[in-house]
Amino acid sequence: MFCSILKVMSNKNLYHVLRIKYYAKKLNTYYKIHNTFSGFTMIELLVSISIVAVIASIGFVVYNKSQAIGRDSRRKADLRALQVAIELYIQDASTSPKVYPYQSGGGCTDPVGVGCFSTTGGNWVPNVPAPTYINTVPLDPINSSTYRYSYKASAGGSSYTLCAALENTSDPDIKPTGSNPCEAGGYFSLTPP
Repeated sequence: MFCSILKVMSNKNLYHVLRIKYYAKKLNTYYKIHNTFSGFTMIELLVSISIVAVIASIGFVVYNKSQAIGRDSRRKADLRALQVAIELYIQDASTSPKVYPYQSGGGCTDPVGVGCFSTTGGNWVPNVPAPTYINTVPLDPINSSTYRYSYKASAGGSSYTLCAALENTSDPDIKPTGSNPCEAGGYFSLTPP
């Protein structure tokens, strides 16, 4: 009887051992199939990252250029609106169309000698009170010592010049340096019509 109990126990143990081996083998096969490394190699990652970096840098350059062109368009529109306001003032002041008398005021002290600049703030263009002729006197989108609007009157008061430095130096509206009445080349300018 002891032998038969031992035999039954060993058969049970053998059964369990075989069962464990069977499932271990099945589990091992599962892990071999499903746990194989399926990621990217280092070279593949570096190549894809460098492609993304090149595309991003091109996009950044295009974005900055389009922003500069947009600011230049705003500068031109601002100066044209300012020119209309100056012409309206001249008509209301009952002066000759080519006479632009200077009245002190705003942030400008010398429109004939030095000129008036938008960096001084406020109503930097003499004779154009806001909101009578224009809602607000415009300021350059950047409004720094490099990018600013300027107004300069002639010594006899018979003319004026409005100028704005443009960021896009290949803009077709920029006059050549010799015929440009502004500070230097790279400026968009307007004179009386």
